[in-house]
Amino acid sequence: MTAKVGLIFSAMPSEVPTWPYIGYDYEARASMLSEALRKALPQVEFKEALVKNVEEAKKALENMNDVVGFVVYLIGIWNNVPWYVISEKKKPTILVDDLYGGTGEFLLTLARARKENYNVVGVASSNFNDVVEKVKLLETLDNLKKLKILLVRDSFPKWYEDYAEALEKTFGSKVVKVSVEELLEEYKKVNEEEAEGVAEAWVASAQFVEPKKEEIVKSAKMYIAMKNLLEKYDAKGITIDCLGLFYSN
Repeated sequence: MTAKVGLIFSAMPSEVPTWPYIGYDYEARASMLSEALRKALPQVEFKEALVKNVEEAKKALENMNDVVGFVVYLIGIWNNVPWYVISEKKKPTILVDDLYGGTGEFLLTLARARKENYNVVGVASSNFNDVVEKVKLLETLDNLKKLKILLVRDSFPKWYEDYAEALEKTFGSKVVKVSVEELLEEYKKVNEEEAEGVAEAWVASAQFVEPKKEEIVKSAKMYIAMKNLLEKYDAKGITIDCLGLFYSN
């Protein structure tokens, strides 16, 4: 699934004498920046709006409740839209000062957001790639919200529950408990020929081989078993309390 990001272009009526200059074509600038962002980040779904006042921003935000965060591009200034988006939605936000277009309001808004501990990152750069790299942070947050991690242990004490709760509260990631017995069952179900094929591929690409073939095949079986568990639970990561399992045989 692609990450959904709100893309707000904060502008002014072209007849208003403000930055960059009176008669500026805000629509054309927003269109150019939007196209560049979509080309650089095809894996991100942008929900876009160009707004010139808070009332327009309110209406635009009604359709953006499902976004992971916002990119607020200041291409014209002094409409209070950037602060409204940050304080109203309280979601991670990339605040962008379009060169010569947003500096004054950008500086004041960013300072206020930091003072009030909002999750806001500011970008003021002539290099467009600096904006792209910051927007990727929102994509990463979205991936973390969807992340499911398998934890294999022989027991799950209270610290595990506290850890899992903290992880979900902070990032939205979920930890799934998997017993040792379940992992062993998956291991036993692995086809021997499939494991040998994996082992042979590893050996063929190695610079040198130290363990015996049967040990490499066992590792391949464990690798396949873990992959099957990931598919079973639709998870992206797996972690095993290997030392504890080793000493408990």
